[in-house]
Amino acid sequence: MQLLTEERFLRLLTERQHSAVLDVGCGSGELSMRIAQKVGTETIVGIERVSPFAKMASNKGVSTILGDASNIFPFKDEVFDVVTANQIIEHLNNTDVFIKEIRRVLKQDGYCIIATPNLSGLQNIISLIMGYQPPTAEVSDEFSGCGNPFHPYKNSVGGWIAHRRLFTAAALKSLLEMHGFKCERITGFGLHPLPLFMSRLITSPRYSPIIAIKARKATLTR
Repeated sequence: MQLLTEERFLRLLTERQHSAVLDVGCGSGELSMRIAQKVGTETIVGIERVSPFAKMASNKGVSTILGDASNIFPFKDEVFDVVTANQIIEHLNNTDVFIKEIRRVLKQDGYCIIATPNLSGLQNIISLIMGYQPPTAEVSDEFSGCGNPFHPYKNSVGGWIAHRRLFTAAALKSLLEMHGFKCERITGFGLHPLPLFMSRLITSPRYSPIIAIKARKATLTR
């Protein structure tokens, strides 16, 4: 599923050489470098809160800053053409600050791509019908899978940060628009429990486990 998610995520990018790209929550930098390659640029900057991952990303060629995406970004206004955030927003307490910061650092007519687990994903709906905790709605920062015997990662996870905010495609689109973005495309990644070859055909954001939105910076009207 991870490969499918990255594949669909990269499809949302537009080639534009010499663009400045920021990947928020860049992890080890593997996806960041694929993003840079798809856009056609060597200017790829990352923010990562986990020090070992930040070092790995730097070694791969990502200009990585050790920091928390929940805080104000350490950049001047309007310096990036593209901002990407793959499955980061659901871990943040203040999603409004996060989106405001993305808009602030984007150049005029720049765009962002945000991917996140889908609250209305089929696996969550089935879990609720059965009376179990949805797998994307964790209740502990120390243990995963509480209240769901079928959780794929039902084990102790130590310092992992559980999901704070969960979105449907409609909710994420609405929030982005309220903060001065124009949504250009919404897509979904796969459909549990279908096998991968069938999931590749599913792009509807209604029930897919992961959703992504490409949104362009627009004039703020409020």
